[in-house]
Amino acid sequence: MKQIILDLIRHSFLGWPIRLLGRFTWRHPRLLTLTNPFFLPSIVINREGTSLLAEPDSYLFLNSEKENYIRFRPGQYEAEITYLSKNLIEKTDIVLDIGANVGLHTVAFAREASQGHVYAFEPTTEMTERLSANVSLNGIKNVTIVPCALGAAEEELEMFINTSGAGLEGTSTITGTHNVDRNPLNYETRKVPVRRLDYLVEQLGIKGRIGFIKI
Repeated sequence: MKQIILDLIRHSFLGWPIRLLGRFTWRHPRLLTLTNPFFLPSIVINREGTSLLAEPDSYLFLNSEKENYIRFRPGQYEAEITYLSKNLIEKTDIVLDIGANVGLHTVAFAREASQGHVYAFEPTTEMTERLSANVSLNGIKNVTIVPCALGAAEEELEMFINTSGAGLEGTSTITGTHNVDRNPLNYETRKVPVRRLDYLVEQLGIKGRIGFIKI
């Protein structure tokens, strides 16, 4: 849906009324009881080389020229995550990617922490295989894949694994969700290992500053 809206906004003829609507409604979270896709709870401004989060109508917001607003590139996938990783991850950081899925963020994090290391935690076998392939495909050498979930105790728990191939593999869950309730045939139950991060830090030999955690 986000990409459809972005494509429409860029359209020479259809885009102008949508842009006009967004200009007047971006402060409102809902439009006619529906979620407003233009709503911006906050923006990032650039002031003298420093990135600052500013809420609408705040001092920073009202005193910043529009050319200082940070704009995400429409072609980027999950541009907000890309922006955060580039601004928050240092080259020498240790990064924890908890729930790494197929590695979209893992690869991006590893590139930012080029002199550090990324530990990617993913309990689903299908996902770890694709995660490993994607890391290798991009020539990434500073990633360690840990095939487990993280939790409060060392145990095995049943996980609902989405096996439908419908692009919803990321909805696999231990606790259960409305996706499982609505489409139970899309899931199979499988036991996965759950480990305590406290123990794994020592076992994996993680030393140094953990600068960024995605969970």
